[in-house]
Amino acid sequence: WCHRARDERTFRVDRVEGATLLDTERTGPEIAPSTGLFVRSPESGFVVLALRPTVRWVGDQYPVESRSDLPDGRLRVRLGVSEFAWLDRLVLQLGPAAEVLEAPAGWTGIVAPAERVLARYSGTGRPGSPS
Repeated sequence: WCHRARDERTFRVDRVEGATLLDTERTGPEIAPSTGLFVRSPESGFVVLALRPTVRWVGDQYPVESRSDLPDGRLRVRLGVSEFAWLDRLVLQLGPAAEVLEAPAGWTGIVAPAERVLARYSGTGRPGSPS
């Protein structure tokens, strides 16, 4: 239970910078044990990616529905998508080392999210503004 988010969260241990043992009892609602980190709902859709060797780790880090080696050395993976913001972050992180072969219905692509990221570097918060 995350007190700041007031919701259930999963935290990566390698990113925890510190922990403090408190004298208070645990608070928050009772949470049923999780069956896994990601449970895809039927309406969330799938993405199929072709991954260059430098980003093959995606196939190990995320629950993939299927994987296969492509003749050009890339890895083809089919992943369940929980939300489009997650897919945007993943595709932006992978950059040119990943190609979206099949996108979930309703996903509009990476152009708008990429423009939002670039706008942050201009200092104005608006795409296309001079820095």
